[in-house]
Amino acid sequence: MYFIYSPLLLTTSMSTSKLLQRKLARDCELEFRVYSFRELASLYFPHYQPSSASRALRQLITHDALFKRQLQRRGFSLTHRKISPYQIEVVLQQLGTPREFYEIQRANSPY
Repeated sequence: MYFIYSPLLLTTSMSTSKLLQRKLARDCELEFRVYSFRELASLYFPHYQPSSASRALRQLITHDALFKRQLQRRGFSLTHRKISPYQIEVVLQQLGTPREFYEIQRANSPY
């Protein structure tokens, strides 16, 4: 499954969105839809229990002011349980795809 953008939802510059679209078409397993926060967190932290994955993703957002501010501009709050495709675009820009994020975490793991 691929994350497919709708031109109606894009507000970023065309060059940025086209580069992101190409990258996502290559290696992203996200579908264009609304996700529960827990479901999205579980994609980024596959070896965590769902509640722990949610906590870990919330901590990433909380500790990165730019990430948090970009999500808030798109209507997201840390108390929300759903995350829209428009907000997922920010997550993808900040963290990369779940696969990329996992590979980086694995490479940086001391274990």
